[in-house]
Amino acid sequence: RFGSQAMQAASVWSSWNGDANRMLFGKKFRLKSYGPRMLLRYETLGTGSLQWGDPVTVHHALYEHMGEKPGVAFCSLFPDTDAPFGSLGDFFAVDFSHYPGGWTVNPPFIEELMLQVANKVLDYLNRDASGACWFFVTFPCWSDSPGWQRLAESKHKLQQLYLSPRKFTVQDCYGSVLLPRMALSIFAMGRRRCQHC
Repeated sequence: RFGSQAMQAASVWSSWNGDANRMLFGKKFRLKSYGPRMLLRYETLGTGSLQWGDPVTVHHALYEHMGEKPGVAFCSLFPDTDAPFGSLGDFFAVDFSHYPGGWTVNPPFIEELMLQVANKVLDYLNRDASGACWFFVTFPCWSDSPGWQRLAESKHKLQQLYLSPRKFTVQDCYGSVLLPRMALSIFAMGRRRCQHC
C-alpha cells in the first residue's frame, strides 16, 4: 500500500507532465511512465523526511554567484528510474573528472555515510590538479564526527558556513519547507588556485 503523499504526487505529476515534456525534452521524449515509477520507488523506501534538501533558492543563488546551472545532473539511488531526469547514478561510482563544475552534496545524516562522502570528495580533490570541480557539502555540526572532522581540517576547505538552528530552511522529499532545530555546516571544498603561477 502506497502513502497518500505518493498518490498525490503522482496526481500532480500527471498534470505537470505535459508541461515538463515540452520544457525539458520536447516532443521526442515522454515522461509519463518515468515520473510515477520514480515517485513510487522512493515512496516504498518509507523515508519520509529523513533526507532534507536545499530549497530551490539555494540552487538559484549558486547559479547566480558561481555560474553553475542548477539541476543539470545529480546522483541518486536508482538510475533505472532517475536517469531520464538527469541522474548519473551512485555518487560513489561517479568519476567527477567527466562532470566539471559545482556540486552540492547533501547526504543523509548517518555518520558512516558522511565519512564516505568526505573521503570521496577529498580523494577526488587530492587526485585532480585541474580544479575543475568544487563541492558544497552539507553536514550537521557534529564536530566529533570523523566525516565532519576530515572536511573541517582539510587543505581543500575553501570556506565553512555555519547555519544556526531555526535560522534557515530546508525541504523534505515532498517539498515541504522545514525550520530545523539543529545547526548545519556547509563546507565549500575545492582546489585553491595558485596566485603566483
